[in-house]
Parts: sequence; C-alpha cells; structure tokens
Amino acid sequence: MIFATVGLAGVFFCVARFVQNRGPFDVAAGCTLFLLLVVAMVLALRWKLCVDEHGITRRSLFGRDSWTWNDLASGRIDKLYPYTLRAPARPWWRRKLRLGYMSSDDIQEVLGEINRHYRLPPPPEIPDTLKIKYGIGRSAVFDDKGVHLVVRGAPLTYLWAEVQGVHVTRMDPVRRDFMSLVITLPDQEIELKLVTHQGGTSPTWRGATSEVVNEFLLRHVPPARVDVSVVGEPLQKREHVERRLRKAESSLRFITIVMAVFVPLLVALLVWMAIADGVVKAIVMAGMVALSLGPLFAFVYRSHRKQVGQLRDRLKSLPDTPSTKEDHP
Repeated sequence: MIFATVGLAGVFFCVARFVQNRGPFDVAAGCTLFLLLVVAMVLALRWKLCVDEHGITRRSLFGRDSWTWNDLASGRIDKLYPYTLRAPARPWWRRKLRLGYMSSDDIQEVLGEINRHYRLPPPPEIPDTLKIKYGIGRSAVFDDKGVHLVVRGAPLTYLWAEVQGVHVTRMDPVRRDFMSLVITLPDQEIELKLVTHQGGTSPTWRGATSEVVNEFLLRHVPPARVDVSVVGEPLQKREHVERRLRKAESSLRFITIVMAVFVPLLVALLVWMAIADGVVKAIVMAGMVALSLGPLFAFVYRSHRKQVGQLRDRLKSLPDTPSTKEDHP
C-alpha cells in the first residue's frame, strides 16, 4: 500500500504537470497530500502485539493496552468478523483488539494462544420460529417441523429429516458466528455468507444474526449432518472441495472475460487519444492505468488461479466417497 501510494503520487505529478498544465502550487499541494498519507501509513507500522504468560499487550501510537488471560476466560468478550475481540464493558477507545493487521500465520499462532484461554459468552436467545430473507425473492422460515421456503412466490417445505447437510465455515473454531453457511436440501441449497466490500462486511441475508442462525440449526439438525470448517485449514470432505472448486473456476472465468474485454478497449482508447491529443498524453494515461489497475488485476487473477490449483490438488488427494444422499438417506 505504501509503494502504491508513492506510485500514485508520481502519476498525479505527471498528469497535473504535463496533461492538465497545473501551476507549481497546485502540484506541490497534491504531492504534499500523498506524502502525508505515506507518513500516516508508516506510523501505523508501529502497531505491535506481544503475547506472554500474562496475556496480550497491544502497542500503538496511542500507548499500550493489555488483554489478560483472565479477561479472555471471563465469558464477557465477543469475537467479531474476521479477527477482532470486543469487550463491551471497556471504554470505546480500547474496546476492540483487531488481529487482522498481521500475516495469516501470525494470526493463527495468536488465535491458538487465545483459544487456549478463551471462553465463549452465553449463547443468544433462540426463538421458536426464525425467519430470514436471502437472495432475490427468497425467504426461509425455520421452526420445529423443518424449513419452509418461498422462492419467487413458490412455497416449498422440507422436514428436518430431509436436510442432507449443513456446512459451516468459521474464521476460527472457538466462536458461534460464521463466514459462510450452506444448507443442502434434496433439490437446492441455501447459502448465507458475509461479503466484504470497500473495507466493510455485509451479510447476504436479513432477519437474524449469524450466531442466532448457527444456534438454531445446531439444535435441530443431527450432529452427524453438520460439518464445520475453519478458514486456512484444508477441507475434509470431497463434496465441499468440489463445490468450492466450481465457484473458484467460475470466478476465474469471469475475471478472464473481463480482462479480455477491457484490454482491447483500453488499447483502442489509447490509440484514439494518441491520434487526437498527442502521444505524450496517451503515454501518461497508459502509465496511470498500468500503475493503478495493473497490479490489482494481476493480484486478483493470480490469487484466483492459485486457489483453483490448490483446490484441484486437494481434490486429487481425497478418496472417492459416496454422495451426500447416500451418506444421509
């Protein structure tokens, strides 16, 4: 991020000076803003976490903050998505401890120490009937009898005995919320998940928290039909790997199609700009696009391609198993 900001500062200088012909004061003011952003990000690197026999100590620009093992074992600290601890009784400025600033390996190591002491808060109150809305024109009502769906106006009912499986994916094993939850029915699936966008996270359903949905299903679905996966750990069942592989391959195809359409259009635009406004402006525009969008496209494409490769390797390592319907008649 720091290097990207420096690159954007260079793009701003070239565009402001050679394309827009701004004065020295405007160019200096814009470059100063980028410099302040870089300084702020460098200062944020002072964030540090220390784990010892007493607990966790966080160091930041605002001092030190301690979370003792007794605090974590009190049952009064919540876990929020993705890797955040929240103590509601604390002052607002030190109420949360975010672990997401670290690398994935460090996060897992710290979570391992936390979960050795951590105790979940009491479970939420579960209603007799739970109603949620998900997708477009879809709703589900869960009660003691089973699952009642309305899909684009058509009512469907499934008894609890007909639920073939529930696959819950959590950020770590000691928590009640989930990142995604898939309910497999005889002829369709209900998928509830958290979607990250612009630094925030939103659920794809409405009507209940993930903790309430989780507890309701665990009380009505037999344990043999509930599978729990943890982010960062390999999937254990073939059907789960196959499902995730299909979605990963679909996302990779979409990205490939977007790039195949975007690149020719960009080249045509640059050629037109070179003819109409001159080669210099076209080169500056090409550099700006390459610096701003090139790394993003490359990162997204490589990450999706890597995920597809890992899932294919994982699928090869798993033995063939009977289908879900055979496992859960």
